[in-house]
Amino acid sequence: RVVILCVSFLSDALAKKNTYKRMRDHMQALLSQVVFPVLCFNDHDAELWEDDPHEYIRKGYDIIEDLYSPRTAAVNFMLEMARLRAKDNSNLDNFLGFIVSELMRYSQAPAEEKQYRRKDGAMLAVGSLCSKLKDNASYCKQLEPMILNHILPEFQSPHGHLRAKAAWVCGQYADIDFEHENLFKQLFECVLMGVRDPELPVRVDSVVALKEFVEASHSLDGLRAILPQLLNEFFSLINEVDNEDLVLTLETIVNKFGEEIAPYAKSLCQNLGAAFWKIMCNTD
Repeated sequence: RVVILCVSFLSDALAKKNTYKRMRDHMQALLSQVVFPVLCFNDHDAELWEDDPHEYIRKGYDIIEDLYSPRTAAVNFMLEMARLRAKDNSNLDNFLGFIVSELMRYSQAPAEEKQYRRKDGAMLAVGSLCSKLKDNASYCKQLEPMILNHILPEFQSPHGHLRAKAAWVCGQYADIDFEHENLFKQLFECVLMGVRDPELPVRVDSVVALKEFVEASHSLDGLRAILPQLLNEFFSLINEVDNEDLVLTLETIVNKFGEEIAPYAKSLCQNLGAAFWKIMCNTD
């Protein structure tokens, strides 16, 4: 709680000339030594992931939990820094340089020396800053190589939290103008594979990311071929996890396919009705 209040205070201080003047020389230290470690996957995350993946998912998607999350406070500080002090490019440039160095250090390290948790934090930073990076021409042109070299390989990671984070980051950038269309297709396929991942949080993050790919895709031929199986995976997940974001992905698919969804309408209604009844019974 102390960390949350301190970081929230610093976020508010960014907006004020006098306080920011005193913070400015310390911004790089604040970002790399205070904010970044909070972004990284930690022991508590690992314990929840292993022992109670449902709770791990709930905490990750529950807005109320954000009020008590040091990680959310750290992300908000990053975003406020990028928004309020946009003219002071040195802050964002220096922090992104730090993130790139973390990504490079990870990719060059031997497997036994890779710092998986710091890679998770770097990926969270990259995904959280997506709006700023996509809107800036100098940053935008670096996004595709970054995704190719540092995000795509994590779909094969032995660590489930990195596979989940890779799906989430790719969802954040699904709408950029890919110079190489094959990369978009490859990422789309990786996210689809994540829907069948053996670990529940990876499946949830993959389904949520799928929404962004469906909206950004110009052709759904690949998805059309596996639509029946995909819908089955959806309803299996919805029956297991209460998460509104999963339903938003389903809604996007229904809207995209339009009348083509008609053969599955009865099954859709039955499964949605069963999910609704389950929620009502649990509420009672």
